[in-house]
Amino acid sequence: MTSPRHSLRVLFAASCFCCSVILMLFLRGRTTATPVFWIETFAAASAICGIVCWVAFRHGRMTVGDVPLSKLLAKLGLHLLGAYVACAALITAVGLAGLLTVTQSFTSSLALAALAGLWLSIWLAPGVAAISTSRALARP
Repeated sequence: MTSPRHSLRVLFAASCFCCSVILMLFLRGRTTATPVFWIETFAAASAICGIVCWVAFRHGRMTVGDVPLSKLLAKLGLHLLGAYVACAALITAVGLAGLLTVTQSFTSSLALAALAGLWLSIWLAPGVAAISTSRALARP
């Protein structure tokens, strides 16, 4: 059984939309959560996601050719694990450096940075894995 042609695009778009929503919630700050707030947040996140996906999918990028589903899932699983570990480590390191400059308490900063790194990587890693998997499958 061959894999669906646009499976990596769907994975990337879902990851991109989740990251866009998180970005918009971060940028909007502490605002009262009214229906208008959520409509504006999702509209802005959809616009950001649409632009990023348009750039990422141009010229037929991130499509899966005639690849068996088992091969796609095996490669995607490996790339997803690597992307999650790399994203978690990078976000934790950046968060720790930023928090240490503000709080100067290593244990509290490390705990918060690790929590943020592990949580944000859940949403970011599938998009990174989709990109790296499509490139790995495109190689001869």
